[in-house]
Amino acid sequence: MSQMPAAARTATRAPRRIEPARPHLRVVPAVPTRPRRLPFVVLCSFLLTAGLLLLLFLNMSLAQGAYDWHRLADESQLMREKQQALEADVRQSRSPAVLAERARELGMVEGVSPAFLRLPDGQVLGIPQAAAPAPTASGDATPAPSSTASPSSSGSASPSTRSGEASSPSSARASSSPSGEASADR
Repeated sequence: MSQMPAAARTATRAPRRIEPARPHLRVVPAVPTRPRRLPFVVLCSFLLTAGLLLLLFLNMSLAQGAYDWHRLADESQLMREKQQALEADVRQSRSPAVLAERARELGMVEGVSPAFLRLPDGQVLGIPQAAAPAPTASGDATPAPSSTASPSSSGSASPSTRSGEASSPSSARASSSPSGEASADR
């Protein structure tokens, strides 16, 4: 076949059908449509408004908290000052000078020589002496409270006054001694 003329070669071949040329097909992207902006704008506006309202509420809460804190700090300072004043009053009322003055107002007098009682054996330690009456504002002495009844109030006399002895502070001291020992005047 190689020696065959070119014309013969074409005759022996089947006629070729000539088809019209097909265009090359491809997928064309869709025509870009513009997305609707209204939902996006509404969403952004809502988020912006909610954020601003949240910031406004937070700012108002912080301001109110600052006012409350300042008010409570002032109140705490006033309470602290009041407590200090009350503590100073308590300290002053517990001072020895104030206690002595209140005792004098109640009619108490200072003890000269205290005596102590030992509980296990009942022995009196020290020599008890009656306290001298405290002078009042007018200068006269107030009578000292006595554990024995006075002759004018009970109608009976004490044993020492029945026998005709004069009642003196030294005899009262001797008779009021729990141990029965006579005490010497100083």
